[in-house]
Amino acid sequence: MLSILIPIYNIDVTSLVGDLVEQAQLLDSPVEIICIDDHSDDTWKKRNALIRKFRNVTYKELPGNLGRSKIRNLLASEAQYPRLLFLDSDSKIIRLDFLLKYAEAYDEQSVVVGGRTYPDKSPKSDFHLHWKYGSLIEQKATSDFQSNNFLIPASVFKRYPFDESLTRYGHEDTLFWASADSSWYSNSSY
Repeated sequence: MLSILIPIYNIDVTSLVGDLVEQAQLLDSPVEIICIDDHSDDTWKKRNALIRKFRNVTYKELPGNLGRSKIRNLLASEAQYPRLLFLDSDSKIIRLDFLLKYAEAYDEQSVVVGGRTYPDKSPKSDFHLHWKYGSLIEQKATSDFQSNNFLIPASVFKRYPFDESLTRYGHEDTLFWASADSSWYSNSSY
């Protein structure tokens, strides 16, 4: 039983959710996908509202922006299953066995971090620096926690939620991991 949690802000998640719904059908246990829009522009909300058509998908829109820590804690509080898979809304599923691998790796005490992969070619110039850093550093990290793609037991997350005092972008994942017990960690490529 798996709850997939996706915080959304000004991005189209319809393809991501569609891919996840397709892969969830291959699992032997129930899966729910919870997407909460953290006060995106109306254009994005209108586009993303289309995911309501999928079975076992919940889509909600917030009247104000909570920020990265609070939105993740809210998503976890709404989950009904004991396994929480957090994915950033700009994620793309590049493996046909993405959810299956997470299902196989799960145990009741460990956090499994899936890592990230960047495209071979640089995107638009506005994102070149981010792409370059991500390609050279983040993609190759094998011991750092990354909040963009991780599986955690709900019981562990309840003990170590994200710090809601952080209201600006950045380092909520660093603080989250610093407060955690490093014995839970398992880094994989999902």
